[in-house]
Amino acid sequence: MAIRKGLVLLAAVVSAQGAFANNIHVCPTCAHRTIQSAVNDAAAGDLISIAAGRYEENITIEGKGLTLQGSTVPGRPTEVAAAGRGPVFTLGTGVAGATPESIVINSLTITGGNHTGGTGAGGGVQVRSGAYLTMDSSVITQNVATKGGGVAIDAPGSPPSTITRSQIIANSAGLGNFGGPGGGVLVGRGSTAFINSCIITGNTSTDGGGIFADVNTSLYVAESTISNNISRAAVDPQGSTGGGGGLEVAGSFSVQNSNVSSNLALGPTGGGGMYISMNAGTVHQIGGSIIARNDLRTSPSEFGEGIGAGVVANNTDPVQQILTLTSDYIVENQEFGGLWIQGVALSSGNTTVQDNIGGQICSSADGTCT
Repeated sequence: MAIRKGLVLLAAVVSAQGAFANNIHVCPTCAHRTIQSAVNDAAAGDLISIAAGRYEENITIEGKGLTLQGSTVPGRPTEVAAAGRGPVFTLGTGVAGATPESIVINSLTITGGNHTGGTGAGGGVQVRSGAYLTMDSSVITQNVATKGGGVAIDAPGSPPSTITRSQIIANSAGLGNFGGPGGGVLVGRGSTAFINSCIITGNTSTDGGGIFADVNTSLYVAESTISNNISRAAVDPQGSTGGGGGLEVAGSFSVQNSNVSSNLALGPTGGGGMYISMNAGTVHQIGGSIIARNDLRTSPSEFGEGIGAGVVANNTDPVQQILTLTSDYIVENQEFGGLWIQGVALSSGNTTVQDNIGGQICSSADGTCT
C-alpha cells in the first residue's frame, strides 16, 4: 500500500509540470551557453532545455522551482560534468525550514562531482533543505562524496524526492579512514525517497553500497535492480562497518518487485544484500523481490566475520519488530545464511528461502539455522 501511494504521488508531481512560464534554451550558439546562466535568468516555473553536448560546470539552484530537460535523441546525450570540486548539482538553500521548491531533472548524464569538503553530501546531486528532486531517465555516474556518492537527499521535512527510470552507476562515498554511507544514494534523516524502475550498480561505500537510508527516513523502492555494489569497512574500527552491500536501511522502507543481487559486504556487520536496522514506529516490507547471490567477507580480519549474505534484520528497540516478506525469493546467497534475524519476528507469506550457504533462516537468539 505504501509503495502505491508513493507512485500516485509521483504521477501527481510529474503531471503538475505540464505548463511552463518560459522555455530557456542552452546550447553553444544560444544566448545562454551555460546551464548556470540560464538558471540565474530563469523565473520560478520555467523550463530550461539543454541541447546535446558536454557542459563543464557546477550548478546551484535555490529559491525557485525549475525543470531541466536534456536531449532525448538516441546517441546524443546531454552530459553535465563538474568543473571543480563539489557536487555537479546543488539544489536548495540549505537553510532549515526553507520553503521546498520542486526541481525536475530529465535526461541528463551527471558525472565528475567530488564533494569531500563542507557537508560532503552528494557528489552528483545534493538535495538540501529548500528543495525536492524529481529525476527521470538520467544517468549519475563516477561521482565521489563523503556520503551519497551519486545522490544525497538531505532535505528534512521536504516532500518526497523521486528518481525514476534512471541509472546510478560507479559512484563512491566515504572511502577514507572514517568512512561514509551511500555509494549510490543517501537518504538523510527526516527525508523521504521514491526509487522506481532504476538500475543501481557498481557503487561503493562503507555502509550501504547501493543505498543508505538513515534513521527517521522513508524509502520506497520498486521495479529496480540493485546489483554488484560493495560496502567496505572503514580503516578506523570506530568508523563505518561495511554493512549492507546492496542496501542499508534504518527507517521505514518498502522494497517491491525488485532484484537485489551479487552485492558484497566487507566487514563485521554483514548483510551482503541488505542490512536492516529496525526501530519502533517503522515499517519493514519486502515483496515480490529476488535477493540472490550476495556475499560477504571479513575485512579487516580483526573486526570479525559478518553474518547473513542475503539479509540481516537487527532489532535495535526493546519492543520486538516485524519484518514482512511476501512472495520473495532469498536464494543462493554465498556465506553465513540467507536470512539472519536478531530480535525480529517474521511475517512471511509465499516466500522461498533456499540454497543459501550456511543455512536458510538463522536466529541470533539461539544461534541456530533452519
